[in-house]
Amino acid sequence: MRRRRRIDARARRHSRGFLLVLLGLCPAVHAVDIEQGREIYLHGRLRSGAPVTARVQGDVPASGEAVACVNCHRRSGQGSNEGRSVAPPVTAEALFQPRKLPIRRVFSSKSLAATERSAYRRETLFRAIREGRNPDGRTLSPLMPRYRLDDAQLDDLLAYLSTLSSHVSPGVTRTEIRLATVIADGAPKRAAETMLAVLNTYVDTLNAETRYESLRATHPPVHKHWQYGHYRHFRLLVWRLHGPPATWREQLEHAYRRTPVFALVSGLTGGDWAPIHAFCEAQALPCLFPNTRLPVTDGAFYTLYFDRGIDLEADTLANHLLQSPDRGAILQVRDDSPIGRRAARRLAERLRSARPSVQIETLVIVPEEEQASDRLRTAVADRHPRHLVFWLQDGEASALLVAGLLPDLPQETGVHVDSALLRRLAHGPLASRSLSAPYCWRLPDPRDGQLLRVRLWAQRRGLDPDRLDLPTLADTYTALQLTADAIRHARGLLVRDYVIELLEHMVDNAIVTGMYPSFSLGPDQRFAAKGCRIVALDGPRGRLRPVTPLRTP
Repeated sequence: MRRRRRIDARARRHSRGFLLVLLGLCPAVHAVDIEQGREIYLHGRLRSGAPVTARVQGDVPASGEAVACVNCHRRSGQGSNEGRSVAPPVTAEALFQPRKLPIRRVFSSKSLAATERSAYRRETLFRAIREGRNPDGRTLSPLMPRYRLDDAQLDDLLAYLSTLSSHVSPGVTRTEIRLATVIADGAPKRAAETMLAVLNTYVDTLNAETRYESLRATHPPVHKHWQYGHYRHFRLLVWRLHGPPATWREQLEHAYRRTPVFALVSGLTGGDWAPIHAFCEAQALPCLFPNTRLPVTDGAFYTLYFDRGIDLEADTLANHLLQSPDRGAILQVRDDSPIGRRAARRLAERLRSARPSVQIETLVIVPEEEQASDRLRTAVADRHPRHLVFWLQDGEASALLVAGLLPDLPQETGVHVDSALLRRLAHGPLASRSLSAPYCWRLPDPRDGQLLRVRLWAQRRGLDPDRLDLPTLADTYTALQLTADAIRHARGLLVRDYVIELLEHMVDNAIVTGMYPSFSLGPDQRFAAKGCRIVALDGPRGRLRPVTPLRTP
């Protein structure tokens, strides 16, 4: 343990000395621009806007984003691996100390020379970046680009490397890790109660299961420091959002200034997630698997979603309608909710882009109004649609409106609803006819081991799964399970970027207890469940049968 402390202290001295040089405190080197180094590392772009140029595989020219360091060494600087190709860490702590092979791996290694090296210095790092040779003169992998950068540009880059994973992220102390969740005023009551019950129970259980490890962490045995030295107590904060979404960003910033957290986990708004997404990206705050059907589909690093929500459902239904031999008129019926507006717009855009001649109209309706049923019947009678699509919020009024219309529709009229309304109709009044819906979860099965596991977990901890919202129960449990596993695998390197990268790589091998038939992530992927299918709801018994196989639209 003393030897490890000496090595860590030596690495910190190397890093501090290197930064003193780069920041111009030594007269031999010019003042550096860390932002310029950031552009090179993340985007492969120079201060002038010109792309960085390099050669790979010996003589293949490449430039710009293709040779950005982040592609292999990742945002945290902790490196990555793909098959047998390994991109090592490039943080200051890793670069400015010798790399020794851990003793437990010596006997399984076929080539110590390929894994051990001397510590880098400024000059040898420049040579490695330009010529692809390490401090001992050995040639680096041909996949490592040989960059065309001058000394000033390399000093900028190395200054930025010295900031990577240099300290633990906000929300972490020596004894605790703070997590938060978000609940907005408009969140469905049953789902919000389910989410809070699961979050509080899981965190309490996690702390109880590690209480002895937390005690040992204060004075761990020398040979157990790696095991006990990084345990911390989990603390959960609940941030409640009030008022319109336009005010949420300010409320979140106020809560975060008061008590910084390491990550947002789960969360529920009942509407748009965009304000929370924007807040998390601006704060570099992980937002892990919120319960939302309105995710932001681009421009994200710190937010991981279960799926593309209502966009995925609209795309799946669009593909199904495009492949249908019945190409008559389509009437969409939506409410004025954010989900209804986005789903109707998405479906119309996808259909028109693939088939410009498509006949599609949209009717806006309020299911709770007394005239809603008459308006709907009149619209259907006037237009005689071949396909009738409902994008209505999950609620009793919506279910009664659709169920009341079904007996009067011709059998050849295709009726399509979204997944939330499908669940309501499956347990409520429904005429003896079939309707279809996009369905991105596993089909209901009483023998389903994944859902049985989460139900048993709830029962053993005093929660009644029959009184909880099952999708919210499963998704919240999964979000916490993956978050806790990633933090555990990070050991003492509690850096937000690194935890996001761990999640990208570990989800495929994790035992995921959730609603989704397939669940995977990879570098820069932000939606873990990518497939969806069309199912039919047959008759008053509410039996679901697959109409199409699981596909990624």
